[in-house]
Amino acid sequence: REDPPQGANWKWKNGKKWYDAKQKKAFDPPEGFEHVYGVNSVVNALTASKRKTISKLYIRESSTFAQKKDKKAYDEILKAATKRGVEISSASKHDLNMMTDNRPHQDFVLVASPIEPESIPNSEAIIPPEKKTLFLALDEISDPQNLGALLRTSAFFGAGGVVVSEKNCSPLTPTVSKASSGALEVIDVNSTPSMVKFLKNAREEGWKIVGTSVGKNSVSLDEIASHDKEVDVLGSSIILVLGSEGRGLRPVIKDLCHVLVKIEGSGPRVGNVDSLNVSASGAVLIYTLKALQQQQQQQKTQFL
Repeated sequence: REDPPQGANWKWKNGKKWYDAKQKKAFDPPEGFEHVYGVNSVVNALTASKRKTISKLYIRESSTFAQKKDKKAYDEILKAATKRGVEISSASKHDLNMMTDNRPHQDFVLVASPIEPESIPNSEAIIPPEKKTLFLALDEISDPQNLGALLRTSAFFGAGGVVVSEKNCSPLTPTVSKASSGALEVIDVNSTPSMVKFLKNAREEGWKIVGTSVGKNSVSLDEIASHDKEVDVLGSSIILVLGSEGRGLRPVIKDLCHVLVKIEGSGPRVGNVDSLNVSASGAVLIYTLKALQQQQQQQKTQFL
């Protein structure tokens, strides 16, 4: 690699370039705060109430955002910041890049306290099981991009909320918020110290647990309705549990599932592509399970 520029503060980053560590530290957020970035994350953070404190909004100086097709979002951000009494300052593109480590901030950076998920020991704290709904349980999802995508999917398809494991799961960082397109700022996210105990308790309360597996004991989404006659998953409140990106669900979690489902591809396989990643699988499963729940409910209503 090339030699660093003159000075003692230069550090090699990601095998790509040198950066001035002292200069970078000057752009770190104050202790107890973080930099939330991206239009949707910023506007949702300002209009929701999940973050206890929002101290400052940075907008890129000479920003052309207001002249683009998204002018409505620009105006909404300014209005929300003004309403909450948030200080608004301009900053150069360089400074915003430094605050966000060159991530796509879209001309907006918010200085805010982190989102702290409420820790819950059992499923009684989320919703009564007699109210038919679907919750997402994420066990050891460590990739912030996947976590963010799953939160976005949950918000879009109207999942009741999300429960994440406190251990070996990505924290709820600004990267997760950006990957979720701001869904993190508005959807209910709880955490549990033990996913196993949480799911055991959920079963006792009447929740049906659906997991994913490619094993021989799993059924396809096309088969779940016929399989469901024995278990009545679709007529109950469902917790869909997804496992880590590499190994999937832990065996102890699989044993707690009422049914294990698999997603089968259509057409000939290309190369070694034989599965979806966890965020894509979650999107397919949430959409399908909610649609099947609604379909069964409509069928029951017709016979009343």
